[in-house]
Amino acid sequence: MDSTDRHVLLTFTNPVIGREARYHQWHEVHLHEVVSCDGVVSGQRYRMSPDADVLTPQWMRTHADRADLPMPFEFMAVYEIEGDLAAAIEAISTKDDYSIRPGDSLDRDAVASWAFTQTGAQIGSASPGEVDHLGISLANPTKGNLEWFEHWYTIHYREVMATPGFLTGRRYWAAANTLTPQWAIDHGEIGTNGMPFQHLVVYEVGSPYAEAKPALEDQRKNFTVFPDGAMDYDEIIAWRYTPFGDRAE
Repeated sequence: MDSTDRHVLLTFTNPVIGREARYHQWHEVHLHEVVSCDGVVSGQRYRMSPDADVLTPQWMRTHADRADLPMPFEFMAVYEIEGDLAAAIEAISTKDDYSIRPGDSLDRDAVASWAFTQTGAQIGSASPGEVDHLGISLANPTKGNLEWFEHWYTIHYREVMATPGFLTGRRYWAAANTLTPQWAIDHGEIGTNGMPFQHLVVYEVGSPYAEAKPALEDQRKNFTVFPDGAMDYDEIIAWRYTPFGDRAE
């Protein structure tokens, strides 16, 4: 299958404080029921990694209601989709027989759901049990610099993937926004179709972050190309999530 027929849907959520048990009961069932929809081939839940060394735009920090979090979203679900992305999202959105609802356990003001289409082939391979954490990098090219941004990132993520412990790397471009928090829309710099971020890279890392971070810092010495103004530094995200629960297929 061509990479342009491969997609991911990232759904970010938070439980209401004090309703975590109900939230997890719902989310675990919901994950499997979403995967049952046509076109959705897998789903995996993740929880924000415990270390606070993350990169979050200031406007997202300002709107984070959870003062104990270094970023707005504690939980993320990643759904892999193959084939017609629009049809798969329609199937998820219109499914009328979900067996359980979140009720008042879901913080509905802090839900974001963004879809991306893969560009190029995946680098590396990994089985679910090998992955210690997932690194996601979200960024926007600056106006008029898309070509250089693409050239730089094509090289950059391959050089990142040379870091010991990095198992897989995949690049994506924004495809569809299904839900963006109002506070992100109010930020006033939302891109195509209400998407805050146009470019996504997902890294699966097999070593603990305490080992992966110094290895990546050492690898930076070998980077050969730099963005040189092609990336908006006020819009960069670097978040890490740890697998939470079993993968649904």
